[in-house]
Amino acid sequence: MEDDFASCLATEIVRLCDPHLLAGTNFLKIGGGEQIPAAVKILRRAKARTVGICDGDMPESIYSMEGMCRLPGSLPPEKEVFYDDAVVAHFKRSPYGIDLPHILAVAEDHHQFAEVVAAEVMTDRSVIIAEACRAYVAARTAGDFGALTDFLRRELGDRN
Repeated sequence: MEDDFASCLATEIVRLCDPHLLAGTNFLKIGGGEQIPAAVKILRRAKARTVGICDGDMPESIYSMEGMCRLPGSLPPEKEVFYDDAVVAHFKRSPYGIDLPHILAVAEDHHQFAEVVAAEVMTDRSVIIAEACRAYVAARTAGDFGALTDFLRRELGDRN
């Protein structure tokens, strides 16, 4: 995984689609998407059951490598999630009552989205990430995440 946001999104997707896969699963933050395939290769050489999940905006040359998959969408996950209508509606309601697009406009880049929202509603960044990811996932069905969860079941599931 690239970062905490991607890790939270992946966790919430798996929680919706196949919660038993969360048992014994660790989402490690590796860094930039280009670094993930190298980490997967090293961990697999060490005989660790490992896969890599990159952001949806990474090129096919990354996510099509052995042991790799990507998060849904074609944008960075922060944009996929925070620009989503269900997420915008979630933050418009109480207890937040904010105009999410207006708040996000002050962020210099998508990596700051959670920070600017957290500052606006006076809470921790991790709370905003979790709420946004849950709202995004809850607005979808398990089938919307089939490519990712099928990949995880195939690569990591005990019932192959």
